[in-house]
Amino acid sequence: MVSIFVLLGIVVAGAALGYWMVRKFVILEDGSVDVGAAQFVKWAMHIIAATFIFQSTLDTPLAMGTLASCLVGMKTLYNAYKKRSKNIEIDIEEYNKMKEADPKFYREASSLQYGKAPKVAEDKIERMVKELKDRDEKQEEKVS
Repeated sequence: MVSIFVLLGIVVAGAALGYWMVRKFVILEDGSVDVGAAQFVKWAMHIIAATFIFQSTLDTPLAMGTLASCLVGMKTLYNAYKKRSKNIEIDIEEYNKMKEADPKFYREASSLQYGKAPKVAEDKIERMVKELKDRDEKQEEKVS
């Protein structure tokens, strides 16, 4: 029973320390993220994950295969993100109008407001539907 409370205390203390470290070293005064610190955190997470994968099994080839599949999956998802985001048109005037219309939606990183759905313009919805239909058509062409 005591061990559960000790474990819970360690988890809560670790979460608090992590939150404090992110606020202190990763997020800058203006609310943006320090790129160097973000890269360090990314690589630290990769190294820790790789260490956990190798420690989780005595079968080294299985661990290497698991690690390789994770790396391929991350690269695939990143490439898909880049492919989709290069077609996004950014209109700074529209962004500023939306920000003025609903300042609570475009809040600071320290805000605890979650789960609020923004009002999306009809043309944005139409663009998304068109993108999905185009993707389906390309997929059908590949299959045929």
